[in-house]
Amino acid sequence: MTRERRGEDTLPDEVTNDGSITPSERLIGLLRTEIARISSGGAPLSISFSGGLDSTLIAKLSLEFGDPECIVVGSCGSTDIVNARKAADLLGVDLKEVELTEDLVNAEMQEIVSFSGTKDPVFISFEIPLAVALRESSNSTLLTGQGADELFGGYAKYLHLSEREFRTIQESDLEKLIGITIPFEDCYALRLRKKIERPFMSQSVASWVRSLDVRMITPGADNKRLIRSALIELGLRDVASLPKKAAQYGSGTMNLMKKIAKSKKRSVKSLVEELAVSGK
Repeated sequence: MTRERRGEDTLPDEVTNDGSITPSERLIGLLRTEIARISSGGAPLSISFSGGLDSTLIAKLSLEFGDPECIVVGSCGSTDIVNARKAADLLGVDLKEVELTEDLVNAEMQEIVSFSGTKDPVFISFEIPLAVALRESSNSTLLTGQGADELFGGYAKYLHLSEREFRTIQESDLEKLIGITIPFEDCYALRLRKKIERPFMSQSVASWVRSLDVRMITPGADNKRLIRSALIELGLRDVASLPKKAAQYGSGTMNLMKKIAKSKKRSVKSLVEELAVSGK
């Protein structure tokens, strides 16, 4: 596989322990193996597809094993809709678009609060696009890029941290993901007779990332440098240059939640708290 090594496309000290392949190639190989395992049953797969770094990498590799259904969920004109269309064109795949509206977000917000009892607006706004993708999926298994932000330094809060601070916060975020977020999502999916697969959170990928020098993960000028490098390796340079945008903002979910709250003369926080108390 040909590697491009110009300017910021490469990572500092881009060699693996055995010196034979780059970390980006290693990541591609581990993800490919995990997706092959998920695909081995022969059943068609769906992908929660925002057109961003993580879901595009998953989609690109999934095409080696079948014809996945790529689903983007977002409000009209949202970043995710725009990026997903561009990425789908680059990959040559059909795109299933599900438009978020105030009515749909309101219904999903009530459903998630009722199911989980959470009063956290950020958690709800993050989960709504996934919940909609699960409902709209034509297949029983939905792949997501979840875990990439935590493992590969994707969050803005990771910027300008010391290596020790980064590791501490990263581990805390992974504990929340594994202990709170994933159990909720898996139960929610089971309720819909669906299953979520998270290739980035496979034991092989997670263990390998944790074995790397922390300097390869901590954000520099760009976050998620290893994922960007993997996309370049696979010929997706345009996607690799995209800025990171949180799901609740890229999809437009948070803006719609704010509109709903404003129409009821509430803050988003108070609206969610009322839903949690009333159960409606």
